[in-house]
Amino acid sequence: RAGRSAAAGPRNAPPVIPEIEVCKKQEEEFGAKDPNCGLKWGVFNTARVPEFWVVHEVEFYWDYNCKAKFPPGSARSSLTNTARLLRQYKKEYAWDQDESTFWVSECNVLLGGCKPFQHFMGLRISDAAVPEIREPGQQFATLRCIRLLQSPRATRMTQSIATVVWANDTDDGYEIIEHFTDIAAGYWTRRPAYEAALWRVWNNEATAHPWEVGEILFYSDLFCEREVTGVPISLDSFGVPHSANETTSCYNVTRGCPSDPGCLCDEFRAKFAMNGERLPGYPFPIPYPGFWRAACNAYTGCKQNEAWIGVDFVDSPRVVNCIRIIQPTHEGYPDAGKPKFSSRLILESWTGFVWQQEKSFTGISHGNWSDTRPKAGMAWRLNNFDRLVENWEVHEMALYEEPNCGEVATFSGGFGVSTGGVGGIPISSNNALRFSEQELQCRLIKGSCSQLAFDLDPLTAWVSDCGPCQQREAWIGLLSRTRPLNIRCFRLFQGADRKRRSEAIELSRWSGTEWVPDRFEAGIGGGSWNHRPAMSGTAWRLLGSSETAEPWTAAGLDFYADQKCAGAVVEAPPIGVGSEARYPLANAFDFDPEGVTDWVAS
Repeated sequence: RAGRSAAAGPRNAPPVIPEIEVCKKQEEEFGAKDPNCGLKWGVFNTARVPEFWVVHEVEFYWDYNCKAKFPPGSARSSLTNTARLLRQYKKEYAWDQDESTFWVSECNVLLGGCKPFQHFMGLRISDAAVPEIREPGQQFATLRCIRLLQSPRATRMTQSIATVVWANDTDDGYEIIEHFTDIAAGYWTRRPAYEAALWRVWNNEATAHPWEVGEILFYSDLFCEREVTGVPISLDSFGVPHSANETTSCYNVTRGCPSDPGCLCDEFRAKFAMNGERLPGYPFPIPYPGFWRAACNAYTGCKQNEAWIGVDFVDSPRVVNCIRIIQPTHEGYPDAGKPKFSSRLILESWTGFVWQQEKSFTGISHGNWSDTRPKAGMAWRLNNFDRLVENWEVHEMALYEEPNCGEVATFSGGFGVSTGGVGGIPISSNNALRFSEQELQCRLIKGSCSQLAFDLDPLTAWVSDCGPCQQREAWIGLLSRTRPLNIRCFRLFQGADRKRRSEAIELSRWSGTEWVPDRFEAGIGGGSWNHRPAMSGTAWRLLGSSETAEPWTAAGLDFYADQKCAGAVVEAPPIGVGSEARYPLANAFDFDPEGVTDWVAS
């Protein structure tokens, strides 16, 4: 839902005062609307809160991006906890922009906590507060985005909410606008979540004891090199009761959770799997003593895909391609026992509307760090060895296990055509983009889309994020889907502009833990196909040996196998140092002595 907007109307169009949908229905059905319709807006708890609901701050917005904020109004709420009135935990404190103050709902442990849809926090505004809009696509004004900060206590927060609007001034005269789930405790949460703002990892294997995670890290790249951080979230945590008469290891139906030294239920929250101490010189945080424990049965453990832990990137969506995780061993290990780790995991992402599976991982260990990086030999890449003045531009490339790149080269027009090569998933050094953004890039002629270098179309090109690029900063390659590869030859079609190509190229392989250089090649041209290694006698060139005031220009060029240039012209794909945009390399080989079509060196 986030990010939708209609095209702006005519510049001089009068402002439109949108209607409230529920009020419009009242008018159509009864001929008039209630004078209080659309003035009160709120958010309800839709999950049970074991003790009482604590709201530190809440913000309402008219738009999906949480930019057009509701104007100031009068705070409204369900009953405030009367036992805490002397401490002034009032409803106004949820709107005072002070995160240290909060509102407390009227419910308690002895009464079974807060039932779903029992309590709300809201705001009453005036009729004049409905915003003027010029976007004809937004016919109705409504609460489209909410930001919420709840208590950090696991037993004083709700994991799901519903936004509502009142059609009249009665307590139950509200209509639900939207339901939202996976709300965090103790952190700001915005809903609806952006595309790629939410990520979660499921246990894809049953565990004899509740699943535990000592520490989990998320990365945007496939090789766990670019860590991304956000708000920890999970499908509940161990010990938090789910029914009104339930006593757990950390919660009592008559006493709840003691405030001092703290609720034991809080010790198993998701945040303790993402807060390890980071020490200088250590690449990863030090896990434990805190950890996350899934809300599964203490005696029978977790069923397959019963629990998940994840991250909410809130206002800065990220793409996750790799995770690093440490799961505790069971008591008495290495002797037989009841495992509390999962060797199979599933990674899911939020599309903006639904959850979708992105990756599945197997072979995840326990007792030490484990990650989802590719195995040795599964990934190969080409990287720039020269420093580049601008972005690196690669139109096409192919990798081969044959030492001579196989029988893959045919000459066709000015470019040549590449076929064959190993298959795989195109990868690159560029930052991972959200799905919709990546899809857009792949539709461009030139963009941050690795597939553009493997689409058999020399007119399209992958372009690096860096520009200028330091040595080895930009790279593009393939990730094998099935087996380790042994790449012995590559073909490359770089951009013709000298500022956007590297004359020296390095072929590297993934060792399982790092990139290892495999071979170095120099003399790589631009604007044409180049292959390496090149056998002796397979490439010939003319080298300008004197300075020119203007770029070197050629109107026609042919190569012959005989010394008198009397035999047949050698037919082969052209190579060159590069060319100016309007004067491609192919022009040098069309032998146009009148100079109508020229090649001009870059």
